[in-house]
Amino acid sequence: MRAFQRAQDSVQWGKLVVIGIVIAVIAGVFFSMVAGYLFVQWLTRRIEHMSQVAMAVADGDLNRRIQEKGSDELALLSQHFNLMVESLGQSQEKMKLQAAQAEESASAAIAAKLEAEQAGKKYKLLQIEY
Repeated sequence: MRAFQRAQDSVQWGKLVVIGIVIAVIAGVFFSMVAGYLFVQWLTRRIEHMSQVAMAVADGDLNRRIQEKGSDELALLSQHFNLMVESLGQSQEKMKLQAAQAEESASAAIAAKLEAEQAGKKYKLLQIEY
C-alpha cells in the first residue's frame, strides 16, 4: 500500500513539475512578447523622429538635427545625417556667396556697358560738332 501511495505522490509531483514548466514557458513567452513590443515601439519612435527631421531638412530647414542617443547603428546614422546636413548648410552658404559675387560682377558689367554707351554717344556728338 505504501508503494502505491508513493507512486501516486510521484505522479502528483510529476504533474506539478509539468504544470510549473508550462506556466514558466507561458510566462517567458508573454514577457518576451511584451519586451519585443516595447523594443519595437522604442525603435519606431526613433525612426519616426529621424524621418520628421529628414522631411524638415528636405523642406529647407538646415538648422534641424537628430539627437544622437547611444552607440548603436541608429546613433551612428544620426551622426552621419547631422554631418550631411552641416555640409549642405556650408554648401548653401558658399552658393549664396558666389551668387552675390556674380550679381556684383553682373552689376559692374552693366554699369561699364552703360558708361561705354554714354561715352560713345558723347564721342559721336563731338564728331558732329567739328
